[in-house]
Amino acid sequence: MNAGDIVYSFSRIIDKNTASSGAWIFNNKLDPSKGFEAIDRHYFPPAPPQALQSHPRLLSMQYCSIVRMK
Repeated sequence: MNAGDIVYSFSRIIDKNTASSGAWIFNNKLDPSKGFEAIDRHYFPPAPPQALQSHPRLLSMQYCSIVRMK
């Protein structure tokens, strides 16, 4: 697993084409046009600055499972 896998997995959650039932996790907490970004291949910031600060346990939900980038 690398940071790209995390970006891919979280981006799938907010992608309207995927229609994930877990999209609510990032509602009003992330600008969908900006999405997620890794710092480099090995580092992904823990969460977008305004997202999930009060609810870090949300990242442990099944919706946020990391899958390998295609």
